[in-house]
Amino acid sequence: MREPEAENARLQAEIARLQVQNAGLRATVEGLTAALEAAQRGGKRQAAPFRSTHGRIREPEAENARLQGENARLRATVERLTAALEAAHRGGKRQAAPFRKAEGPAAAPRKPGRKQGRQHGQRAHRAVSAPHEIDER
Repeated sequence: MREPEAENARLQAEIARLQVQNAGLRATVEGLTAALEAAQRGGKRQAAPFRSTHGRIREPEAENARLQGENARLRATVERLTAALEAAHRGGKRQAAPFRKAEGPAAAPRKPGRKQGRQHGQRAHRAVSAPHEIDER
């Protein structure tokens, strides 16, 4: 039971780290976008130095999109593991008998009782003793 809790804590720490990294990338993208817009307003003379940074704007945007996807995937994993942990806690409290089956009753149980005819198996009887082996006392 401690493994899902440890995994949950690890994933939450990973999500927090990605959120911080995501925020930093957003700030970088916003700064570069503002600089590009300012350069475009200033005229063609000032736009030339920003042509090389335009390619760098796409890199953080792509990284941001990738991290958002990874963040969503990790959140889904946390949700799934949390649900499994809660189900395990509930299952431990609900045990009706020492040998309760976790899957529940069988969908198509077999008919109870002894099988008939040849299905039952080989019939065997005790052999009759020979007359000289009988000891009457």
